Amino acid sequence: MGKRLKGWLIRLLAVAAAGALLWYLLPPLLAPISGTLAQAAAVCTGLSFLSPAAQQMVEQINDTENQEAAQPVEPAASQPEETESPSQDAVRPAQDTAQALAAIADPADPTAQPAENTAAVVQQTYREGSSSQYLALDSGWVRNLSGLGTEEILSLSRQELPFDIELNSDQPQVLIYHTHATESYLPTLRGWYGLNESFRSDQNEENMVAVGEVLTQTLEQAGIKVIHDTTQHDNPSYTGAYDRSRETMRKYLEQYPSIKVTLDVHRDAITRDDNTVIAPTATVEGQQVAQVMIISCADGDRIPNFRQNFTFAAGLQQQAAQLYPDLMRPILFDQNRFYNQDLTTGSLLLEFGSHGNTLAQAKRSAVLVGNSLVALWTGEG
Repeated sequence: MGKRLKGWLIRLLAVAAAGALLWYLLPPLLAPISGTLAQAAAVCTGLSFLSPAAQQMVEQINDTENQEAAQPVEPAASQPEETESPSQDAVRPAQDTAQALAAIADPADPTAQPAENTAAVVQQTYREGSSSQYLALDSGWVRNLSGLGTEEILSLSRQELPFDIELNSDQPQVLIYHTHATESYLPTLRGWYGLNESFRSDQNEENMVAVGEVLTQTLEQAGIKVIHDTTQHDNPSYTGAYDRSRETMRKYLEQYPSIKVTLDVHRDAITRDDNTVIAPTATVEGQQVAQVMIISCADGDRIPNFRQNFTFAAGLQQQAAQLYPDLMRPILFDQNRFYNQDLTTGSLLLEFGSHGNTLAQAKRSAVLVGNSLVALWTGEG
């Protein structure tokens, strides 16, 4: 029994010694494997199992692999990324001017000209006149029929606007309307017109309402809230149109005291003694546009605020002249006109071209006038 017990003890000691030796040698043998496993686990779990030095090494390896694997590929369609809403004071940028103008196309020009009952249409760019009535502002011109002297007019043209336009307001700031909504243009771009053409349309997509809509959209794209009234105050009767448009103005001004500016959008009619029609035209961004004339009334008896209105007119004239030379004809500043300009300090009448222009030319001008107003009101011109 003694010898057998001794044999078992010797075997037990041998197993224990082998186990101790294995316990000592196993960690170094398994370190590379465990390190690789740990590294893989760290990559999958955000490197949380590695030391800072090991994490940095793995990140560098991953970056190198990504750079080597990057190859030019066709861009895949993707969903638009969510963006933060603009701040209340941010001005939404209008679309590129050249793109906006080019998108407004004239209808095809007919090749045949009627043999009888026609007269010529001549395109002309109006600048300053040669008489003493024309006064140069800092930019642009004014035809002075107001009775005011040169020094006062220049002083008024340099004053601050008599109102502030609130951007991104939920309350309307501008009223656009049409005393003579049915005024219209040549149907196509051409050098003649029929003597029997009426240049009137009760279809709003063909008359001044269409021009006012482009002006409205341009202002609203910049965060200026507009009411565009499309009432045809001259239909069915031309007589009394200004009385009817005055009632429309009053209605909106009473309902929305926030309105600072009222713009009566028209087109002019320029005909020589020989029936030749003049189309006041300029070129902007490679596109033909109808020249625009501001009428600012100076009847001091009926319009006590006419000086403030003129300051606004001069501001718009000068801003537009800086941005788009030749867009504007000289301001008509006339003491013998009224046009309901007594109701605000920002009331003007705008003439977009004449009946010799096309609707497309007038629409392009509406984009430019809108841009000029935005620049004037935001100080970003």
